[in-house]
Amino acid sequence: MFEIKVNTLKNRLYVTVDGTVGASELDAYKASMKKNVTMLKPGFTALLDLRKTSVFDQDTMMQLQGTKAIAVAGGLSKSAMVVESATLKMQMNRNFKDVGPQDRAFNDMAEAEQFLNE
Repeated sequence: MFEIKVNTLKNRLYVTVDGTVGASELDAYKASMKKNVTMLKPGFTALLDLRKTSVFDQDTMMQLQGTKAIAVAGGLSKSAMVVESATLKMQMNRNFKDVGPQDRAFNDMAEAEQFLNE
């Protein structure tokens, strides 16, 4: 399950994943990413809440790389992820290292917000 929303005042994209994004949700996830990115100005930031997220299978991860590419093409300047699982953090860093700015990992939402506000 996922939720993607924006805060236009902060020029920020918020992505929350609970569990995982299943194969049946990937098209909806991609469409939601495209829609929400168009509501932001170039130079926007992104906060990924992955605290309740499972490790992704490799096929899903490859498709999720494309959704980050949508954000990069829309003007993503900086991103942060809040993640508790060391395995998921490693998977995210490894799979997204060549797609736009590196996601900086945090254990706390407030710390991630502060980083993005700088």
